[in-house]
Amino acid sequence: MRLIAATNRNLKEMVDKGRFRENLFYRLNVLSLKVPSLNSRKEDIPSIIDKLKKEFNGEFAFTEKAMSLLMLHDWKGNVRELKNYVEFIINLGIGIVDAEDLPFYDEDSNTAPVENKFDLLVETAGKSINSYLLVLEKLAKAFKENRRLGRRSILKKCENRNLFLS
Repeated sequence: MRLIAATNRNLKEMVDKGRFRENLFYRLNVLSLKVPSLNSRKEDIPSIIDKLKKEFNGEFAFTEKAMSLLMLHDWKGNVRELKNYVEFIINLGIGIVDAEDLPFYDEDSNTAPVENKFDLLVETAGKSINSYLLVLEKLAKAFKENRRLGRRSILKKCENRNLFLS
C-alpha cells in the first residue's frame, strides 16, 4: 500500500519540537517533493488556467485588466483557489472575463499596481521613511527566521535607533 500526503508545514521541525510523531514522519518521508506556492510562481498562472479550462471543458478569455489583477492577487488558497475561480467563471458562462467578474474583485479596494502603492508610501511617509524601512527589514528577518515579532519589539528597535514611530 502507498500513501500520498501533503502539508504546508515543516514536519521535520514539528518532529524536533515534539509536535509530530517521529515514527510516522519516517514512514511518510519516502519521497519528499517541495512544490512552491502559486505566489512564488505567478508566471505559471496563464498555463494553469489553460489546463483547468481543458479539464472543465470551458472557453473564456481574460481582459488585460483582469489578467493583471490575477497576477497581483495574493493566492492564499494556492492552486486550489485558482481552480475554484476558473470553475466559477465556467459555471457562470462568462466568455470575456473582466476585472468585475473576478470573485475577489472589490471596486472599493485600491487595486493600483505595487509601484504606485510604493510611491504613495514614500510620499506619505516623507522623512519617516527610515522608520518604515526598519520595520519592514525587521519583519522580513523575523519571517525568514520563522519567528514572531510584535509591536512592542518593533517599537523598541526603533527607539534604539532614535527613530520615532507611533
